[in-house]
This record gives sequence, structure tokens and C-alpha cells, in this order.
Amino acid sequence: MRAAVFAAKIALPLLLLAGGGLHAEGWPMYGRDLKHSFSNPDSRITPLNVWALTEVWSHPTGDVVSASPAVVGSAVYVGSWDGYFYALDAQSGRQNWAFKVDC
Repeated sequence: MRAAVFAAKIALPLLLLAGGGLHAEGWPMYGRDLKHSFSNPDSRITPLNVWALTEVWSHPTGDVVSASPAVVGSAVYVGSWDGYFYALDAQSGRQNWAFKVDC
């Protein structure tokens, strides 16, 4: 398996800066909501300031992450093709737990 890193360079700032940070509505499911809108109307990110996004943290995984993460409260939930589902601290990227999925 090739090494991969789930980088919080664009996805996480888009989610965390929306509407005031971690305690905003979040991104609790694929596509953000039941309509799969993939957008947050309360986001403070615009085409004029998107260039200023920087990597906040990254977390290594054993293979690629090909789906968008879910953000609920202060946790980021993401699955990887390495066979694990991860719960990460949204502020630091520290791994709270990892669950081996039966694929």
C-alpha cells in the first residue's frame, strides 16, 4: 500500500471557517446535507480570499482518501482505502480513534 496523507489544506478550512468555526452547523454527511448541496451559504470564503488558505494540519493514512469528510462538533470523520475509518480532532488533526472496517 502506498502512503497517503489526508491534508486539511482546502476541505477543512472550507468547513471550519463556515459560519464562525467548529461550533457552526458543520458538514455532518456526504455532500453536507440531505440535498447534497456541497456548499455552506454561511461560509466566509470567497473567490477573493481563497488564495490565502493554508494547511492547518494533516493526518497520515495507509492509502488514499477519496471521499469528503464529515465534520460533527469538534471531530472530523473520514474513511481511507487503507481499510480504516478515522475520527480526528478538528483543531489539531490528532487521531481520536481508528476503526478497521470489514471490506
